[in-house]
Amino acid sequence: ESAVSGVEAVRQHMEAIAGRADTLGSRSREIYRVLDLITEIAQETHILALNAAIEASAAGEHGERFAVVADEVRRLAERSRESVDSVRTHLDEFAGSIRGVVVATEEGTKAAHQVLEGSKHTRGAITQLRSALADTASAAREISLATQEQGTASDLVVLTLREVSEVVQRIADGLGQYTGTAERLNQLALSIQLLTQSFRIESEHSL
Repeated sequence: ESAVSGVEAVRQHMEAIAGRADTLGSRSREIYRVLDLITEIAQETHILALNAAIEASAAGEHGERFAVVADEVRRLAERSRESVDSVRTHLDEFAGSIRGVVVATEEGTKAAHQVLEGSKHTRGAITQLRSALADTASAAREISLATQEQGTASDLVVLTLREVSEVVQRIADGLGQYTGTAERLNQLALSIQLLTQSFRIESEHSL
């Protein structure tokens, strides 16, 4: 969240810088128009100074002072034109720098927008990961409870098997006793037959 907020703030600052650069570009164009006007005035002044010098030379001695003034005006016009050229050169450099700032801010704004989108996607992925971790924790708790229940059921199965084993053992012991009793009964029956044989010699069951 902090990254998204920070990148959004950077993007807004870049847009503000781009807006100010556009304003400077507009002001520089106004300065160009002023320089063009000064250049035009300087050219007109130079022409007027030349005309005044010509008229002063035609006037002879009476026009000498006027010729001096006209010459000074011509020099002033030349200096004004030279100054305008110098200012125009610096303004060209300044305008180039402004264009570079505009391009850089546009690229920076695009980069900030891309970073902002990436940060938003990252925030969404973190939210999904948080939800997945919560689901995993819940599943782990359910598995733990199921494991505990399974352990309890296994203990019950073991106890039941022990009880069944004891019952089977008792049944086996009872069957052993029953087998011994049957053998004794069989021996007693045989003895009875032997004893009764002396009383019924002609019996068909005599041994």
